[in-house]
Amino acid sequence: MHIPRATYRLQFNESFTFRNARGVLDYLQQLGVSDVYASPIFQARQGSGHGYDVVDPTALNPELGSGEDFEAYNDDLHERGMGHIQDIVPNHMAYSSENAYLMDVLENGRNSRYRRFFDVEWEHPIEGLRGRLLVPLLGSYYGEVLERGELQLKLREQGFAIAYWEQSFPLAIESYANILGRNLEALRKQLGEESNEFIKYLGILYLVRSMPVLEEIEDREQAARAATTREHELRFVKRMLWELYCESTAIRDHVDEVLATLNGTPGDPASFDDLDGIHAEQHFRLCFWKVATEEINYRRFFTVNELISVRVEDEEVFRQTHALIASLLVKGRFDGLRVDHLDGLFAPQSYLEHLRQVGPHAYLVVEKILEHDEKLPEHFPIQGTTGYTFLNYANGLFVHPGREHDLDRIYRQFTHIEEDYQDWLLARKKLVLQKSLSADIARLAVTLRSVSTHIRFGSDITFTGLTNALNEIIACMPVYRTYVQEDPVSETDRKILREAAAKAMRGNRDSAHEIEFVEKFLSLELPHLSEAEKVRCLDAVKRFQQLTGPVMAKGMEDNFLYVMNRLLSLNEVGGNPLRFGVRPDEMHAFLADAMAHWPHAMNATATHDTKRGEDARARINVLSEIAPEWEKALAKWRRSNIVHKRVAGGREVPESNTEYFLYQAMLGSVPFAGPEADEFQARLKDYFIKAVREADVRTSWLNPNEDYENGCLAFIDDLFQFKENQEFWRSFNVVARRVTFFGVLNSLAQTLLKLTSPGVPDVYQGCELWDFSFVDPDNRRPVDFQERRRQLAEIVGRLGHQRTSYLKEILTSFRDGRAKLLLTHVLLWLRHDYRHVFNEGDYLPLEANGERAENLFAFARRSGDDWIIVAVPRLLGGSLKVNQWPLGSNVWKDTRLQLPKGSPADWKRVLPDTWMKAEDGSLPAADVFTHFPVGLLLASPQK
Repeated sequence: MHIPRATYRLQFNESFTFRNARGVLDYLQQLGVSDVYASPIFQARQGSGHGYDVVDPTALNPELGSGEDFEAYNDDLHERGMGHIQDIVPNHMAYSSENAYLMDVLENGRNSRYRRFFDVEWEHPIEGLRGRLLVPLLGSYYGEVLERGELQLKLREQGFAIAYWEQSFPLAIESYANILGRNLEALRKQLGEESNEFIKYLGILYLVRSMPVLEEIEDREQAARAATTREHELRFVKRMLWELYCESTAIRDHVDEVLATLNGTPGDPASFDDLDGIHAEQHFRLCFWKVATEEINYRRFFTVNELISVRVEDEEVFRQTHALIASLLVKGRFDGLRVDHLDGLFAPQSYLEHLRQVGPHAYLVVEKILEHDEKLPEHFPIQGTTGYTFLNYANGLFVHPGREHDLDRIYRQFTHIEEDYQDWLLARKKLVLQKSLSADIARLAVTLRSVSTHIRFGSDITFTGLTNALNEIIACMPVYRTYVQEDPVSETDRKILREAAAKAMRGNRDSAHEIEFVEKFLSLELPHLSEAEKVRCLDAVKRFQQLTGPVMAKGMEDNFLYVMNRLLSLNEVGGNPLRFGVRPDEMHAFLADAMAHWPHAMNATATHDTKRGEDARARINVLSEIAPEWEKALAKWRRSNIVHKRVAGGREVPESNTEYFLYQAMLGSVPFAGPEADEFQARLKDYFIKAVREADVRTSWLNPNEDYENGCLAFIDDLFQFKENQEFWRSFNVVARRVTFFGVLNSLAQTLLKLTSPGVPDVYQGCELWDFSFVDPDNRRPVDFQERRRQLAEIVGRLGHQRTSYLKEILTSFRDGRAKLLLTHVLLWLRHDYRHVFNEGDYLPLEANGERAENLFAFARRSGDDWIIVAVPRLLGGSLKVNQWPLGSNVWKDTRLQLPKGSPADWKRVLPDTWMKAEDGSLPAADVFTHFPVGLLLASPQK
């Protein structure tokens, strides 16, 4: 089994290719990572910045380089003894004309050889969707787009298509006759009926008109043979038509004239009747993108119309879509896989079992968000998750749990928000269900209704009743999804469903019967079912499980985390802003459990999906320690900036909750060089618009409110008039100095924890230096590897000489990030030298006593005679002076770190390389932190 020592996430795109990656391998190797953890590298939409909008999973993305370029990069990687962990996207593909599989479905409908690839409901109860795949990609209503002439029939080498700007959708072959048969007599007169061009043209028209219409065939082999035959005939017709079109000027002019007439004339509505009729003949239906919120017949990735879900539960679909992945695993090009959006799959466990068969020795981790106290199913054949749980535990350790009441009071007084937070979250999830996912709920209700009508206990439940019950239960789900695979249902899943149903019933007594029925349905507890009915029920339950994750994700991650702004550092993917801080005993319990059950899961502190940079969170955490200072500053800032507010819709812009959000975001991300540095103002404005749209209070993605958004942007612009706002910036900089300094302390502590805790640490690209980025796409900005290479070379060159003075130098100039880079480098190579300790060593919680005992978190890792002690300070921001380096006896006073029985007496500080001795089974905290603000001690016969 390949187990990485540490991974480094690289974001591939047209600006960072395989050749670029090859150019940084020397740096990554010197840094100390063992594996590149790559973003998706399969063929994606042209210009994709992230790679998750895959159009062909069986080909590498040509924008990243050729196959030879990938092999050269991969050979170089493996020659260095490094591995490649590949991010894969099994749940969805891009809904794009670049997606040949999907275009074949649009062209041939249920006759397509790829019709099983995508999760489409062909027998939809709405007639306009029955037998036609919805294409909700228009920027306005269909009729308006049509009569503006934005839909254009075109002939390409691939055949006739309806083009909409850069997108193009292929016509069904049956429509060719409608086009080619027009004005035939005029063409005959022009060419003569004996001319070769006209005879060829008639031959093509004859082939089109005589093309057999395939009936849907259930036998897969027979259906595949029929589809192949039809495909060959279609290819022949298209090739003949294109050759004739290119070779004959008369034919080209004739076809162009017919198309120009069919494309209509803006201002003449009747001129579009024929094009409208041709559109009605297709296996697809173009519509305004907003239609998909209420009517849809395919499953999407969350609420993204441009990503259509793939049915990888079908073995043939799995085999075809994973052909390249399997090949690269077998060839040893991939050493491991990261599975994107596991919870979106129809049968996650079955999928993972298939994946494990393909790569029996591969490192497998899954993107999976676990709620508090939720456990990852231990029967999954994987090494663990991608690290969101660790991220939120480690972050919470630096939030003061005893200050929750103070922060809550300050937040409510500033914003005048009175809602109960749990009720607020429930309301936000229901809002998402109503505004963005009502069509998906309707699809699920149709499925349940088709099953329930055959069940005696459900025959009287109406479609409306089922819809309401589903809405309530899904909104009340405490986790992203259950994992019901078969009967019997696990007790864990039964408990989750009972809890959701009980909560739903408390506020909906009139729907008690429907909610109870749905709960029993989902738990497979309905009696007197035939085997066929049980199969149908289980299928419906699996579809239910695919929908609960998007509701939680959109309701919590993309909505509640942008409106409940009490402490923004808690508003993180996989986190919960209602859980205020993590106590040391909770952190120890979490890490001990990780060591026992998932010792090789990833540990992350930043990913491409996190809401802000890891060091921005570390800064904002300091606010939990300085409540009085924070409260006074807020009052000053409100007074200073009230003159910059606008009015939109009769209300102030921005409102107080959004203003509260803004100040925290600024404190978390303002560059060390000051607010005017690094195009900070422009980046902040881009981020702020995304944030207020996600919040969906005064503006949204569905219905942008330009007056409100412009008012928000004007407020920021006014704020950054430094001369006119000197009072605000003087006050802001006072708070920022404290927040940034103790944020650095938190960041170094967080880095040490990630790189020494049970699990495989991941460094998100660029985060070996300070990371104050906003949410994507800001966190995908290009990384300056040259600067990192330069700093690392300096560190390697100077670390062995005058180590104590060098540590003092880099702490004094902490703004340049060398302290974090040095710590990362030293720890990664310590993991190399003591891999056995970090992979299999015991995890031993350590206690402290003395005046500052609560400010110290520590543990030991031990394997045989090799010991490593990790100690980090926490919650010092409210009691120390800014720039108080180092943290010696004046800080720690009588605080001592207690060692386990039988531990060595002699310990070497790794930073710097000096020795200390335990007395009475303990170490003075002041000595642990004498030269560096985080403690790392080593006792080993090797050293």
